[in-house]
Amino acid sequence: MLKVKIKTSSKNCHLLKSFPGAILKHYQICRGRKGVKVVVSIKTPDGEKIEVMDEHPCEIAMGILDSGAIVTSSEVFEDIMTWITICSDHEVFKEIIKKLDGLNIDYEVIYKANLYEKEERDKITHNEYRLLRLAFEKGFFDSPKKIKLDELAKLEGVSKSTASDTLRRAMKKVFSRFFEF
Repeated sequence: MLKVKIKTSSKNCHLLKSFPGAILKHYQICRGRKGVKVVVSIKTPDGEKIEVMDEHPCEIAMGILDSGAIVTSSEVFEDIMTWITICSDHEVFKEIIKKLDGLNIDYEVIYKANLYEKEERDKITHNEYRLLRLAFEKGFFDSPKKIKLDELAKLEGVSKSTASDTLRRAMKKVFSRFFEF
């Protein structure tokens, strides 16, 4: 099984037109009577959070679903839509690509990986985990901070620049997983 992340245009996203500037996250994506049925979490620019169930004709989602893949989630931000799909095999993945090509839209495959394997870029090292956990527990991310970077570095026995680099790498990996859904 493959986990695939694909970016497309947000072609004809009617909810985005209703909520300009919002971030939309779609969950539970399946076929409905009039197209695609989804649960949508909407975060408006002013911080309002709205949850709705929606059904609409989405060519992209239908193309992915028609290929035999499962769409686990999608996100719309500005003019970009990011899709997370599960494919039973490479043939289903090839069918997704064929469907997207047939829709004549721009797309980019961000990654394609075995469902049960973490990609190397996502693996947090032992040192990254230790420092990130220590920073969290000691209040480095609180406002105001309860501990400074140089104090964290001393606790771990590393230089301030090493601590900074290690924290940034760890946070990037955590953020990449968060924004992936």
